[in-house]
Amino acid sequence: MSAAETSDDYTRVIVRSNLWRVVRCKSDMQYIVQRRTKLADAKTPWVGVAFILNESWLPAVILRPSEGIPPDDAAALIAGLSP
Repeated sequence: MSAAETSDDYTRVIVRSNLWRVVRCKSDMQYIVQRRTKLADAKTPWVGVAFILNESWLPAVILRPSEGIPPDDAAALIAGLSP
């Protein structure tokens, strides 16, 4: 398994939906909302779009229109978060 947060096989994925996922950073300091790149052979297949310090803030950030997460993906990500 890879230690790189941007790799497909990163082990600290919290939830994933289609082209979006939320991971916990390797230093355990923050959550990262990531978008899948369109290039299959990209060196970094996942790109961070938001960095959140508190898990309770994740739903608000995921639903923020500026992140560009489609509603179905946003709903799936939020549903997959810990209660």
